[in-house]
Amino acid sequence: ETFRRLFTCVAIGLLVYGCNGSKSLSKKAGKLEEAGLYSDAALFYYNSLIKNRNNIDARIGLTKMGQRMLNNKVDDFTKTKAMGETKEAVYAYLEAMAYHDKVERLGIELNYPRYITDDYEDVKAAYVKELYNESNELMADKKFNQATVILKEIEKLEPGYRDVSELKNTAVNEPLY
Repeated sequence: ETFRRLFTCVAIGLLVYGCNGSKSLSKKAGKLEEAGLYSDAALFYYNSLIKNRNNIDARIGLTKMGQRMLNNKVDDFTKTKAMGETKEAVYAYLEAMAYHDKVERLGIELNYPRYITDDYEDVKAAYVKELYNESNELMADKKFNQATVILKEIEKLEPGYRDVSELKNTAVNEPLY
């Protein structure tokens, strides 16, 4: 009974979403843009282009709103970097580049200052070094589970960094003995 209701709700939701054509989504995006809801407008333009990559209004709208969204994300990176918040800066940059790539897959080119890539590499190096030192302290304190979490993050951000894979193996295997 519960499964049937859930299935019905999902089916209706998909039907309603599917009925919103590309032009309809683009028009809604325009209204959101006029109201100053830029993030929502960018999402609607994006969804409109997913449905029809040839929708000129959606291409124009996503180019404009997408650029605005990317600029905001780059600003977040720049601000957090300036405040010395290395973790927040690293993840702000990754979020900005993920957004850039997502929009670019639809053939929309967004611009960002190329120097931020160098800034990101500097901040990432500092953050990874912080993480590495923290993981070593946790290993010394025999807090292997916490160290493992940090070591996995290092591997994600900087594969092949120092002796992280060996430390991770130790952190995972040491509690077994």
